[in-house]
Amino acid sequence: MAEKRPIILVTGANSGVGFGVCQRLLVQFSQKSPPDASPKAQKRRITSTEDETSPFLPADGLTLFPYITHLILNAGTGDFVGINWPLAIWEVCTRFKTAVTAPGFKIQATGKTSEDGLGWVWQCNVFGHFVLVRSLREMLAHNPFSSSRVLWTSSLEGRPSFFPGIDDYQLLSAPHSYEASKYEAELVACGLDELESERNNGVRHLIVHPGVAGTNIFFEHTGWLLDKLMFVAFYIARLLGSKHHPIQPYKAAISAVHIALVSLAILPSLSTSGATKEKSGPPPEGVSNGTNGETNRAEDYLPVRYGAEASLFGTEYVGVQPVEGYEEHREVGRELVARCNRLYNAFEKKYKM
Repeated sequence: MAEKRPIILVTGANSGVGFGVCQRLLVQFSQKSPPDASPKAQKRRITSTEDETSPFLPADGLTLFPYITHLILNAGTGDFVGINWPLAIWEVCTRFKTAVTAPGFKIQATGKTSEDGLGWVWQCNVFGHFVLVRSLREMLAHNPFSSSRVLWTSSLEGRPSFFPGIDDYQLLSAPHSYEASKYEAELVACGLDELESERNNGVRHLIVHPGVAGTNIFFEHTGWLLDKLMFVAFYIARLLGSKHHPIQPYKAAISAVHIALVSLAILPSLSTSGATKEKSGPPPEGVSNGTNGETNRAEDYLPVRYGAEASLFGTEYVGVQPVEGYEEHREVGRELVARCNRLYNAFEKKYKM
């Protein structure tokens, strides 16, 4: 019988934070005692052979595996068309840390649709991930360990103030569709996590974000010189006390890798008191630890997002923030899941997926 092992699928891994996630995973699993889900494997030193299978496989290779233990949804994009220079100069001069953490001067197009007739940014950042989760749900639910984890990558910029409401859930008219899509992804993740808890099949949906990392998502509008100046600004922000600037993609990947591999027992993810913690720690008394006996998961569910943070000198760690506005948007999250399900079923029928 084949040995049980974690099987991790990472999207958007060709560059940036996704590539950093793969790097960190390889480093973690190359340790003498990797954070494997199997206690037996933790006690055994890692050895390598020349004929080992590569850990990187194309999507077609998924059919070779009977299950998936981790799905890290990192791929994402925005329909950026330029920079509002007067606003950019004003923000940099009057509120520097905000300007280089959650800037408001990025101009985004509205109304762009995909070939499927859906909001383009919404399909890329929300529905595409939902389709992947639905398509792989059976593989996630039937893994040999106690639970599977789906990690939804959000953003510091994902805030309820950008969400236009359920009537424009595909974000066709939203002036900040990227930020709105990240918040929608959080609501969908929360809704799915609650639904999976009712099914009691061990699939968890968790929210992570990379903080502020230097990637090429906006390079088209900055160019080489401004891109380098942007990195300088990031380091200045960290020197001024910002904890949200890990900057390097490898360091920014710590939140996803930590939440993927750490025991669920130490994650403060299920209660109002846990949601206020600044760093990971033991859950409050009576709160579920992700194993059997999930006493508070439905009653006191108030989710958090785990973010990559860094000290003054760049030491990365994982911080915790509550999902903003969750209580007010809880039913909206459920409705978003329902609408995504209906769309998925319609496309499944159309294309016989």
